[in-house]
Amino acid sequence: MIIDDEPQNLNLLGEVLKQEGYMVSTFPRGNEAMEAALKEPPSLVLLDILMPHMDGFEVCRQFKSHSRIKDIPILFLSALDDEESKIKAFEAGGEDYVAKPFSALEVKARVNTHIIMSQYRNNLKGMVEEKQRELADAHHRLKIWDNAKNDWLNCLAHAIRTPLTGVFGITDLLFSELTETDQTIALRDVYNTSRERIEKLIDDVMLLSEIDVASEHFRIERVTVNTIVSMVLNDLRNKYQSQNIHLLPADNESIVAKANPKLLLRAVFDLLKTATLCVDKTESIEVGVLQEESEVKIIIKTTGKSLPTDDLALFFEVGGQRTLLTPGGDFGLGPALARRIAQLFGGGTSVENVQPHGLSIVMRIPRN
Repeated sequence: MIIDDEPQNLNLLGEVLKQEGYMVSTFPRGNEAMEAALKEPPSLVLLDILMPHMDGFEVCRQFKSHSRIKDIPILFLSALDDEESKIKAFEAGGEDYVAKPFSALEVKARVNTHIIMSQYRNNLKGMVEEKQRELADAHHRLKIWDNAKNDWLNCLAHAIRTPLTGVFGITDLLFSELTETDQTIALRDVYNTSRERIEKLIDDVMLLSEIDVASEHFRIERVTVNTIVSMVLNDLRNKYQSQNIHLLPADNESIVAKANPKLLLRAVFDLLKTATLCVDKTESIEVGVLQEESEVKIIIKTTGKSLPTDDLALFFEVGGQRTLLTPGGDFGLGPALARRIAQLFGGGTSVENVQPHGLSIVMRIPRN
């Protein structure tokens, strides 16, 4: 499209571009060109500046204000060769500026270049829009899958809990009818331990699913980490008679980090409970809270055995821990759940062997 109030310019430019194989439409007025462009957008516009009623700057601004034609490249052709006019042309949205009198070869070269660039931009825009549609569709499918997974796990948990309630109830009743002997007491201890592990496994699976599918449900706030660690230690000592766990004094009694208090309590409990599986009765566990510039570290060190390198790499994987340091089964989902909780807070976990023996388990939480 050529917009110029001088007929000789329209004819000359029209012939030059027709010889290049372009279909050309010419207009002496900007308003007529706008009306035609909105009906059938051209690939490129050659625009004069000095025209009656509406100058080229305003025509360009009008083009750029309509979503249907705003991406069409506009090349100014004008007798005005001063710097101010060129700046105004680019500020109005023009892509190029050619001063009159112009060379036909230069105009053809610039038109060809901008046509090719426009085609590349349009192709790229189409590819981006297609990828955006694909991503939106994938996100929609993933959301459906996540919801289905969550619903399935909820249903599975309910389906498992219901018969287990009956099994546990009948077993409790049977034990209540038995005469207490060393054998029945030992059996009850095994039963209680197994029952607890099954119930915790179900709870862990549900919590892992909820964190993955609906993490926004967990509010992150400022939490005093020392208090959380002390609560977990008291619970372990009262519930499991774990007297070999010692809390190291901290430089600050109110070390604060950003976390969800219930989830942090759960993660610290799981890591400490895991640590108890790595020591025997003669060995000990030390727990410390360390405040650094950007994060808070909860450090758990054992004086027990060390782990092979392969097992260290799988320490926080679901079902990854195979080397049992003490009898009683593997680590379950505890370490995996603790790692996922730390990641939810924007932190992480790590484990390594320490010299001369034992483990160092670390949970990191952001301070701000």
